[in-house]
Amino acid sequence: MVRGTLSEAVGAREGATGLTAGRVRYFGPHRVHRVTNRGVEPAVSVHVYTPRLTVMHTYRVEGRVLVRIGTERAGVDW
Repeated sequence: MVRGTLSEAVGAREGATGLTAGRVRYFGPHRVHRVTNRGVEPAVSVHVYTPRLTVMHTYRVEGRVLVRIGTERAGVDW
């Protein structure tokens, strides 16, 4: 986190963790998380991927299950 505060929900779990400026999160390739700015002030976060990100999946939470609803490809969709 560079500035502001974001709320992070992991997987299909309910509840969220507050991420504030200076906070760093590390995780592997199979982690699904959703970050949201619930405040009125702008927030800035930096996401760095290694190895480089080639696809990104989007999900919908249905109860306690994640349902994949889309896939975007680097160089094609963004």
